[in-house]
Amino acid sequence: SVFWGWVPAFLWVVVGSSIAAGVYAIGTLWLAAQHPGKTLREIVLHYFSPRLWSALLALALFLLIVFAALLLLLSSRLLVNHPSVVMPFWLQVLLATALGAFLKDRIDRAIAPAIVIALVLLMLIVWLFSYFSIGFSGALDFDFYGRSRFTLDADLMWILLLATYLFYAQHPRFANLLKPRAGFAAAMLGLLLLIFFVAVIVAHPVLIAPGFNPAATTPSALPWLLVTITGGALAGIYLLFAHQFTAPALRHPADSREVGYGAVILEGMVAVSAIIICSAGFASATEWKQFYASWSGIQEPAYLLELYINGFVYFASYLGINENFASNLAAVALLSLTLVSLEAVLRLLRILGHEAGEGLGLPIEENGRLPLIAILLIIVVLSANAITSEATALIPLFGAGNQLLVAFGMLLLVVALERRQRPGQLVLGMALVLLPAILWAIALLLGAWWSQGSWGLVLVSLLLFAFGLWILAVTVQILWKPADERGET
Repeated sequence: SVFWGWVPAFLWVVVGSSIAAGVYAIGTLWLAAQHPGKTLREIVLHYFSPRLWSALLALALFLLIVFAALLLLLSSRLLVNHPSVVMPFWLQVLLATALGAFLKDRIDRAIAPAIVIALVLLMLIVWLFSYFSIGFSGALDFDFYGRSRFTLDADLMWILLLATYLFYAQHPRFANLLKPRAGFAAAMLGLLLLIFFVAVIVAHPVLIAPGFNPAATTPSALPWLLVTITGGALAGIYLLFAHQFTAPALRHPADSREVGYGAVILEGMVAVSAIIICSAGFASATEWKQFYASWSGIQEPAYLLELYINGFVYFASYLGINENFASNLAAVALLSLTLVSLEAVLRLLRILGHEAGEGLGLPIEENGRLPLIAILLIIVVLSANAITSEATALIPLFGAGNQLLVAFGMLLLVVALERRQRPGQLVLGMALVLLPAILWAIALLLGAWWSQGSWGLVLVSLLLFAFGLWILAVTVQILWKPADERGET
């Protein structure tokens, strides 16, 4: 995002988080609260035709599988690059599970003290194991008739071990503690951000990055500025998470404002911290220009994650925090987030897979072991393939698809508001700005992959483009309908 300069990145994050993503998050939770006990499928079918739900279901399954594969790959890379966090990470899992069991059926005032104590214990664990490493070195090759048939390296080993953990983590008794573990992961992220911004105040760094980077002409700022940055806070997958996990946990529909907007602000702070690291974490302007010399060189997600961790370590040093401790604390916090996100995505995939099976007449059990094994195998294959091939190919495609899901969520919200005779012009306007930019981005991807002969990616991008045109047509149709007829799509 800083590729085009820190000013457009910062302004886009602030506007995207405080306005667009805030409205979207609050509206999504409000919509779920207006239909208590209803699934997203039932809500969509209440307002739209079954055909639109089928297309949305296919898009959601695609996005969740790609998202899970990327999270699994990032988790394995963190464990490979930071072997000293292996013990703290798994002990953190036990600590978070114990915290969830302790907080079960407890009163609210016991939550904050328990989380604070757990965070102190976690920091103690990270400090004690800062110099204790567990890792895999080299590679294990399986040869057949003098040819290597299968190579088990460190990345693949961690992918398999994490997949095994995820299989057992879907057990109902363990899965019921997902919300407390997710809360603890969010608390760790909050601690990380607190340390970072206090360190920034103390360091008072100079912004090395230019406000605007005129050299960044390929690709152009639009539409990629919207797809790459807005995709962080204005996330389509949040539509699925909100209806399945967040909304049922709300005590009252009025809590949608605090919960939805609070989550968006937290994500915006993460984005701002990344902008600061990418703008002030370099020794000189020359070093910054070398790093951002090309767009393709900054698309590797694991590399960017390491850049963030190194930037956190750099700023934490201004508070006198040990380098190893700071690096491990950041890695454990990020690993915790990726792990709870993976668990939630797997749960969503099992639910949506069951609904897809019902539509196709296939006996796919929501809590069955065989469907779970099949899902994990697909995710493992995608993650393992990304180790040795271009892992960045699906990232822009995932970003565009993610934003298509946002556009549909906005359309759903507009129709619900109109049905209740409430103003939905702001959301409708955001959808009309977002959709053309997404279609533009997909068209650019389609042209690039067509010229490269990547026909699988061409097919996926064509399907996404067709779905985007469908959403745009429905949105324009709603716009041109008389006010008393809107919402009857």
